[in-house]
Amino acid sequence: MAALLSLVVRASCRLEFRYANGETAKKVLQAVERENAPYVTAHVEGDTLISESEARSLESLVRTLDDYLANLSVAEKVLDLV
Repeated sequence: MAALLSLVVRASCRLEFRYANGETAKKVLQAVERENAPYVTAHVEGDTLISESEARSLESLVRTLDDYLANLSVAEKVLDLV
């Protein structure tokens, strides 16, 4: 009887976004955190928004990050950062 192999794949990503100051980074975080929880966890360190995500497949991670970056882009536009 052939042994069954169980393959567990995990993909993760850490993104860092630097802003003019910590207050701006916090505003961006507040704008995106509800939409992306629990798929993306994020916090502010100084003037940097640090976002992390993990998924069971690379495809799933890419979809999550695509959504997150779109939400981040909208937040930056609304806050007049771009």
